[in-house]
Parts: sequence; C-alpha cells; structure tokens
Amino acid sequence: NFINKQEGINDKLLGYLENDDKTNQVGVVQKQQEMDKRLSNLETYKKVVVGISASLIGLTAWITNLLK
Repeated sequence: NFINKQEGINDKLLGYLENDDKTNQVGVVQKQQEMDKRLSNLETYKKVVVGISASLIGLTAWITNLLK
C-alpha cells in the first residue's frame, strides 16, 4: 500500500519537474534553465551599459580638458 502511494507521489512530482508533451506544459527544470539564461543575458547587458557609460564619461572629460 505504501509503495503504491509513493509511486503516485513520485509520478506527481515528476509531472511538475519535467515537460509534459501531452499538454505542452513546461516543467520546472526547463523554466529554471530559461530563467538562468535570461539572468545571464541581463547581467551581460548591465555590464555593457556600464562600460559604455564609463567610456562616454571619460571621453567627455577628455574633450572638455582639451578645450580648456
């Protein structure tokens, strides 16, 4: 009896974790992978924006210094 209940619980958990091709429902594992990619892209974008901003500030200061 316990084994039958445990198998039902395991099946239910796998249903949440893995993709379900029958219902086209995305599982938690795939969602986590997608979120990791999005976060990585966001962090890269943030670094690029900070780098470009710092470069523009430096270039502006250099040009201002030349015009003095």
